[in-house]
Amino acid sequence: MFVDLNVVQCDKDTVKNQTLMQRLQQLGYDSFAFNKYIRGRVKRETAPKIAKIDSPQGPVDHSLLRPQCSTTNGRKLQQLSRATFIIEQQDDVHMLNASNPLLRDYDIIAVQPTTEKLLQQCLQFDIDIVTLALNERLPFYLKVPQVNVMKSKNIKFEICYSYLLEPCSIRQTAIANISSLMKTLKPELIVISSGTQDPTKLKSPYDVMHMAFFWDMMEHHARHAIAEIPCQTIRNARSRHNTFKGAVEVVQDSSKSSWQFKALENRKGTMAQDEETNSCAVAKKKRSLENINTEEKEQTTSQKKIKQ
Repeated sequence: MFVDLNVVQCDKDTVKNQTLMQRLQQLGYDSFAFNKYIRGRVKRETAPKIAKIDSPQGPVDHSLLRPQCSTTNGRKLQQLSRATFIIEQQDDVHMLNASNPLLRDYDIIAVQPTTEKLLQQCLQFDIDIVTLALNERLPFYLKVPQVNVMKSKNIKFEICYSYLLEPCSIRQTAIANISSLMKTLKPELIVISSGTQDPTKLKSPYDVMHMAFFWDMMEHHARHAIAEIPCQTIRNARSRHNTFKGAVEVVQDSSKSSWQFKALENRKGTMAQDEETNSCAVAKKKRSLENINTEEKEQTTSQKKIKQ
């Protein structure tokens, strides 16, 4: 299952968004996330919305893949929503508070801090992805304590391969930045995404694995970075949405077909039967005691008459 967690959605251009989805489906992806960048503090009413795009209909053309790799025929492309908060000031960090209703509108929450201090503050919140602009010089370098915090909180670091498809100067800067980041990052924390809104810059998962050789990444690590690790990110994001502090799950399905409801009904039925049997037994005991008392009264009255 191949996943691309950073496909920038075009504003008010449904045709181009459908072209992006069709391109992803042709390249062999199973799931993707439309991304919107949010800069500064915004309210929920003015925040950019991610429109739900209908998946392409009809048979899928797998001419872009090798014949043995066309395994997505008949599958429906899963669409997710993502928001990337560009953190430039300390006040922008408060946007990541769990009480912010804006976070509920997106499936995946990512941050792009501009300083090392802002990164440390962002790691204190419940986020899914940390990313940096690789087309310019890095504002800071990752350190081992920061990477350890990301590993303990299941926060992934994203590398966008679209910078490698830019002109020579940008490509050299991106490769140098990724190589320096790879000295500190661990392979289980890396997610490789496209980070583009141009359909021609979307590459197949196998081309992405070959691109990873530019920054000395092993083939199996590159495969995990576009398959297993993004799936883990999606699962962690869903658990964050459906649980309270990662401990209590909110179950909305209260239908009578659920096994919890059936077990409760069976328990209530057995308790009702036990109460009925107990009440019947008590009633029988009362009746027997009443009969014994009446018989004793009759005997005493008869004895008194005989004595008289």
